[in-house]
Amino acid sequence: MNNIKNLEAAKELVKKYNSITIEEIEKLEEAAKEQNNILYSYGRFITNALTGFGDSNTCILCIWMIIDTCTGCIYEALTNNTCSKGINEKTYEAIRDANNTIELLTAIKERAKYLQSLIDQAESL
Repeated sequence: MNNIKNLEAAKELVKKYNSITIEEIEKLEEAAKEQNNILYSYGRFITNALTGFGDSNTCILCIWMIIDTCTGCIYEALTNNTCSKGINEKTYEAIRDANNTIELLTAIKERAKYLQSLIDQAESL
């Protein structure tokens, strides 16, 4: 666990993910549809607005790292991959590829569960 530098940020991110509501997503839908393109899909745009998801300049976990590297990130330390690759890819892509409110909220909650499992693993080391 010593090499995980953003464990506290991960705990805060899980809380944030779990607090997101359909109403919050719906408030951002119009802007998301206007911005919808390859770089900022519906799911990524909304989740980025709510949590910083999908961009190392805004991601809560990346900001906690201070420097532009994944070394010491909970994802990298426990899975040997970035947050969007390998075993982490499934929940990342589910958010990115969500096309409606229900899909997105479900994907966010699944990402929260997955990140909580990594936190639990880190704390058991």
